Amino acid sequence: MRLTLRAARVTASIGLVMGLSSSLLSAQVRASERGTVTQTISGTEIEIDYSRPSLRERGDLFGGQIFWGEVWTPGANLATTLRVSKAVTLNGVELPAGKYSLWIEVLESEPWTLVVHEDTLRSHGNHPLVEEGLIAVQVERSESPRFIETLSFDIQDIRPTSATLEMTWGNTLVSVDLGIDLGFEIAVTPEAAAALSGDWQYDDSADVPDEETIEGWLSNPDVPAETVRWTRAFFTALRELERPRTIRFEHDSETGYLSLEDPLEAEMMASVMEDGSAPAFTSVLIPRGEGMYMLASLMSGELASYNPEFARMIEFDFDGEGRAVSFVVRGWDDEVVATGVRGR
Repeated sequence: MRLTLRAARVTASIGLVMGLSSSLLSAQVRASERGTVTQTISGTEIEIDYSRPSLRERGDLFGGQIFWGEVWTPGANLATTLRVSKAVTLNGVELPAGKYSLWIEVLESEPWTLVVHEDTLRSHGNHPLVEEGLIAVQVERSESPRFIETLSFDIQDIRPTSATLEMTWGNTLVSVDLGIDLGFEIAVTPEAAAALSGDWQYDDSADVPDEETIEGWLSNPDVPAETVRWTRAFFTALRELERPRTIRFEHDSETGYLSLEDPLEAEMMASVMEDGSAPAFTSVLIPRGEGMYMLASLMSGELASYNPEFARMIEFDFDGEGRAVSFVVRGWDDEVVATGVRGR
C-alpha cells in the first residue's frame, strides 16, 4: 500500500524525533555523574558503583549540606553500591559475597558508622536506620591531605590479603580495612614444621640454564644493555655456587611462616646487586597437602608473590617416625628441578 505525501511526512517526522530523543538521552548531562571503581585482589573482585556529587561552593559539607545524625549514602541519586565476588571483611567484620548499598552515619563528635544494606535500589533520600543494615562497623575519619571537590572512592594499600577502601570528599577522608580470604592456609602448624625444620643438603643443578640458553634469552635487541649485564652476572655467579649446599627451613611461631633460608644464594645475590644489598624477597612454603608445599615469596614480611598455576611444588618423604628425610622440587611442567636430603 502506498503512503500519501502527508503520511510520509508524518512518518519521517516521528523518525526524526525518535532519533533526536535517543541522541539527547545518550548525551544527557547529570549534576552527579556515575562512576565505578573496580579492583581484583587475590581472585576476589571488588566493585564500587556510585554517583559523584561536587561541592560547587555550596558551603559547609558535613554538618551543613549533610546533617549531623544523618545516615547518608556516600554519593547521590541511587545509593552507592559495593559488590564483592567472594566473602571479605570490613574492619574485621565478615561480609558475604554479594552486592550491597553503602551508608554512613555522620556524627559531629562520635565515630562514624559504615552501614552495609541489602537493598541495592534504595534512593539516596531513603535513609535506613543503622540497625537495619546487614552489618555496621565503625570507620576511621581523618582530614584529607588535600581538598577533593568531587566525591571519590579509591582502593589503596593493596596486599594479597588486605587493602584499604577510601572515600574522600572536601577535607574529609573515611577509610575502611578490607580483608581478603586467599582460599588456602598460609601458616604451617608447629607439628608439621617440626618434621621439616633444620639443615638440608640442597642440589639445584638441574635448575641452572646453560650459557647457550641464557644468550638466547638476551639476544633480543630490545633488551636494555643494563639488563643484559646484570643477567649475565647473575647466572655466572649462580653457576659457581657450591652444590650440594646447606639450606635451612625455619619456622616463625608468630606468623606460622616456614621459610627457606639459603645463605650462599643470598650472598651471591648481594654480590651482583649494585648496592650490595641483600635480596628483598624471602621464600616460604605454603601447605598444599600431606607432605606437599608450594613456594611463595615474602617482601618485608608480607606475602608478595604466589601463583598456584606456576609455583614450584616441594614434595617431602618421611621416615617411620614422621620426620622428613628428603624432598624434590618440581617446576610448573612437573619436571624435577632440585633435590634435598636431610643434613647430618
